[in-house]
Amino acid sequence: MPIKVTLTPSGADVEIENFKIIHENSGRKEWELKAKLAQINHSQKSTNMTRVKVEYSMQNQQKFWVSADTGHLNTETQDFELTGNVHFTAESAKLAEKIRNKQ
Repeated sequence: MPIKVTLTPSGADVEIENFKIIHENSGRKEWELKAKLAQINHSQKSTNMTRVKVEYSMQNQQKFWVSADTGHLNTETQDFELTGNVHFTAESAKLAEKIRNKQ
């Protein structure tokens, strides 16, 4: 699905549908953030997002996801905040294996 970019008069510089940003550290993906819609305001260094999902990749190859109705991303620091119906999901097989190995 192509990304739609639109200039807006509402203060946001750009609107992007199907927004995605990947944060890497030393070539390893630490997290990937996706949003149905992102409104980027370059002068405020912020992005407001709707229908947000974040995938975290841990060093032990385990993954978990956090989703929310809305989110706010500081584009300078890459810090983000999620609000509204926030859900946490983890890979249950790897989590169950960790628990079994500790018993």
